Amino acid sequence: MAQICVSLTETTTAALVDRMVDLAQQADLFEIRADLVSDLDLLMLLRAKTKPLVLTCRPVSEGGQWPDGDPARRRKLLEGAKRGFDYIDVELRSNLLDVMIEKSGRGLIVSYHDFEGVPQDLDGIYAAIAARAGDIAKIAVTPRSIAEVGRFLDFAARAAVPPGLPLIPIAMGPLGIVSRVMAGRYGAPFTFACVEAGSEAAPGQVPVAELAGAYRVRAVTPATKLYGVLGSSVVRSLSPAIHNAGFAAREIDAVYVPLQAEALTPFLDALPALGLSGFSVTRPFKVDMVP
Repeated sequence: MAQICVSLTETTTAALVDRMVDLAQQADLFEIRADLVSDLDLLMLLRAKTKPLVLTCRPVSEGGQWPDGDPARRRKLLEGAKRGFDYIDVELRSNLLDVMIEKSGRGLIVSYHDFEGVPQDLDGIYAAIAARAGDIAKIAVTPRSIAEVGRFLDFAARAAVPPGLPLIPIAMGPLGIVSRVMAGRYGAPFTFACVEAGSEAAPGQVPVAELAGAYRVRAVTPATKLYGVLGSSVVRSLSPAIHNAGFAAREIDAVYVPLQAEALTPFLDALPALGLSGFSVTRPFKVDMVP
């Protein structure tokens, strides 16, 4: 069962504090995106925290806004580790080994991001993260095909076999919503949500109210059945809201998600890894699916 970590994108410390208070009943954790904050005060955040905090400070090369090579990033992450932030996120490709050593064994997240595609050697990346003595591995990729989503989830299933390092597998963008909703299937300690539509810290983040309510992600386990609606543009489909409400009313351990695909053949290739118990079909695949 995965908890929900809400990524906060506010640009001032005071706004972050207000947001943590507002969402204290919805979030299990908060991610502080230090690279977005103009007047970052870590001590003030710790004094005001309502839930466990993840401190992240992304450089530009990793999709963030902190200048690469600025030594202040190292200092802020070290300060966060020493002051007692619950988790510190450090990129695998960074050279912040002293931050990793400081936090290892006490909530070190070692992350890898690919904003262009899905790397071939996912197992090698996972092994490299484990070698850095991380407590949690986070691998976020950008699938360009539903078939790549399937390959990524097949990797996540292999990584979930004990005693492997806990993994947060994220397929970014509209193709990868299933990876965020079904995080509990792969033993992820938490999955990331945004505050609301338009405040996403990463492509494809789902609002916390939707993850907690419609999708009931906290209840998802390896035994949860997965259904979905297949189409070329289904992110805004009403089907998930309708079917998930029905599952909740009947207390059925199942989730229904949008399954966006660019063509039918890649979807069929992804089917074994998706592990679906059933699916609906909408345009433009209705006729092609009949045979």
